[in-house]
Amino acid sequence: MHLFEKKMLRFCRGHSLFPRGAGVTAAVSGGADSVAMLAALAGLRDELGLGRLGVVYVDHGLRPEETPAERELVAALAFRFSCLFIVEEVDARGHGEREGLSLEAAAREQRYAALARVAGEDGIIAVAHHGDDQAEELLIRLIRGTGLAGLAGMLPDNRLGVVRPLLGHTRAEIDAYIKERGLSYCHDSSNADSTFLRNRVRHELLPFLGERFNPAISGALRRAAAIIAVEDDFVRRQSDTA
Repeated sequence: MHLFEKKMLRFCRGHSLFPRGAGVTAAVSGGADSVAMLAALAGLRDELGLGRLGVVYVDHGLRPEETPAERELVAALAFRFSCLFIVEEVDARGHGEREGLSLEAAAREQRYAALARVAGEDGIIAVAHHGDDQAEELLIRLIRGTGLAGLAGMLPDNRLGVVRPLLGHTRAEIDAYIKERGLSYCHDSSNADSTFLRNRVRHELLPFLGERFNPAISGALRRAAAIIAVEDDFVRRQSDTA
């Protein structure tokens, strides 16, 4: 078993992410993160006691010049790992215009709604957020303003059927795993679009903080989120008891 998979197995077991026999729907965009997650989940299928493992590619209708290649890649990966493959097409731009949402928010809403439809009431949705995403998310929430629960960042299990088995891994670990496994992936051009806040945080703010204040800023932010998550959970349990 690869060290990357061993680490993911410990994380999943430590947070009880997958009840034995659970049906799992993996959200795979074709990017390095989701490709690594799918490969590791497929490799750990027996160890985690997974039931059905399905793969869903969500086409948001935003990058018609790139999505055919992504869809083809994800379909090939699903076949390689003996997974059911499903494509969900949504209209993120139209949804945003109708609901008065930003394109980011509209795409997120549509994506999770599509994943929930495929997973069903009892299914689990696995998404590929990792540790560096967590650091970015914490900064974004601080910029927008948030309370204790918000500062806890993304949870390994949101208790609404969404789990994040890669939250304990860094982007560097994912890149190394992809390379060592010889896995192909696609590049999403929207990740370089500076009109999106997350991209400005990723490409401008985090590097600035790392260069000027703390070279290990990403790890520091992840630790802060983990500490706050424990404290928030304690406060919630005490409040429920009271």
